[in-house]
Amino acid sequence: MTESERRLQSVSSSSPQGQLQLAARQAESATNKALVDELELAQLSANNRQELARMRAEAHQRKATQLDNYLQALRNQLNDQRQREAEVALARTEQLAENSGDLPPEISDQFRVNRELSVALNQQAQRMDLVASQQRLATNQIIQVRQALSTLREQSQWLGASNLLGEALRAQVARLPEMPKSQQIDNEMAQLRVQRLNYEDLLERQEALRKGRQADGQPFTADQKRILDAQLRTQRELLNSLISGCDTLILEITKLKVGNTQLQDALTEVKEATHRYLFWTADVNPIGLSYPLDLAKDLSRLLSLDTLGQLGKAMAMMFTSRNSVLPIIGALLLVGFSISSRRHFNAFLDRSASKVGKVTQDRFRLTIRTLFWSILVALRCRCYGVRWVMACRTPGPTLSP
Repeated sequence: MTESERRLQSVSSSSPQGQLQLAARQAESATNKALVDELELAQLSANNRQELARMRAEAHQRKATQLDNYLQALRNQLNDQRQREAEVALARTEQLAENSGDLPPEISDQFRVNRELSVALNQQAQRMDLVASQQRLATNQIIQVRQALSTLREQSQWLGASNLLGEALRAQVARLPEMPKSQQIDNEMAQLRVQRLNYEDLLERQEALRKGRQADGQPFTADQKRILDAQLRTQRELLNSLISGCDTLILEITKLKVGNTQLQDALTEVKEATHRYLFWTADVNPIGLSYPLDLAKDLSRLLSLDTLGQLGKAMAMMFTSRNSVLPIIGALLLVGFSISSRRHFNAFLDRSASKVGKVTQDRFRLTIRTLFWSILVALRCRCYGVRWVMACRTPGPTLSP
């Protein structure tokens, strides 16, 4: 802007060409001034734009939450309706069975199967509600972790000026959720696929049940046939609902797995940022007036578990068991031999050091002997460790909580 004004003042307007140059310089100066004003306004409104963006994000978040709640309510209504229809159908068929008297085992078994399918449908609905709540929890945790990451990056430049800021950020990171585990989700998805295959197998068996006979080979009577058809019809509805629920549940669990993966990525970024920015910040609370009380509580909790008594019993069993006493004795002998021979080994090294580098005294076999005895000393310690591990692997009393 200053350069444009300087060039504008240097232009002479005595000639027509100078007047044209003056007009061009004035237009350029006006353009630059307008651009500067625009940048100043943009700088002044940056905070307002950030606030508007935050408000829009909150509005979208509330809208998404409302849609999730509405979808969950519709899902609950659908599950309740399916459950009521199944209960009504089961009650109607049971009433028919009571009016018909004794029924063959082939038909009675269908009552039991339908009851089990009804219970499975109810459990599936409860599991779907739990998965939906886990999805909402994962979403909230992702937002929390990303906010913590943003705060950590924004405040990292002030960590050198205040130790309290680093401690506050460390405490905020410590309150973040733990890393989710995906193994349980994978196992559940596999179980759902197995259940779906079982339900499809039950559907395929219905045609054979309709064409079946009683145990004595006689065909079903008209009343028995009517009850069996009602049972199979109810069973088909239950199986279709369960298969549809399995597909929906697999989809929802897949969404949950994606959310957990995003949460894992966010926690990994926070961990890396913590190592980068909070490396010199203490990750434990400073010692204060409450430290002796906390120490006393920890010691009392440790001693209240009878830890020392059980450790004593474990040591006594190690030294009295036939499988562990021999390795322990061998390890102790190796330790004693290593300690007693250490003085001779050091003296040998001193004598060798006085000969190394001298033309008349240095020999190649001296290096070989030094290497051999060094390996032998190292093997003693290694054998001691191996024997001690073998002794400790002997089964002993476990520490009960």
